[in-house]
Amino acid sequence: MTSRSSATSSRNFALLTVARGIAEQTNQSLLPALIEEAYEAAEAARAQDDAHFREELGDLLLLVVMHAQIARETGRFDIEEVIEQVSDKLIRRHPHVFGTSEARDAGAVLKQWEAIKREEKNADFALPRQFAESLARAGARAKGAIQSRPSEFRLDSTARCDG
Repeated sequence: MTSRSSATSSRNFALLTVARGIAEQTNQSLLPALIEEAYEAAEAARAQDDAHFREELGDLLLLVVMHAQIARETGRFDIEEVIEQVSDKLIRRHPHVFGTSEARDAGAVLKQWEAIKREEKNADFALPRQFAESLARAGARAKGAIQSRPSEFRLDSTARCDG
């Protein structure tokens, strides 16, 4: 692992902004790439190919940063808010690590995590129809990309990824 200076990071973010501006990307136009990169990262992880996995995680991270940059430029949120929200979620959903929970074995931890997640979902409002339709369209585009290159994707339908 290497350590990068904040000057290098700032330069990279400036380059990202320029590159995104040239391509005139939007959150919507980047969705197919985001989904494709997630599948490619999963495949590299399954193949246990660390060099390829590292590359794909970088591609995925770049898209996350690009999405956050677009949101920042349109006054919706920024990357710091994304990081804060995911940090809060990790702390909230893992009281056995960050809190006072007595759950110690895997079964108790999983049961507690599921209860916390269920409680969070019950507090949420139903997904707006527009979001659900947009997600369905993005899924259809990703399915088309996968079907056009089936040998590149070996998907595990039992895989679970819920933050």
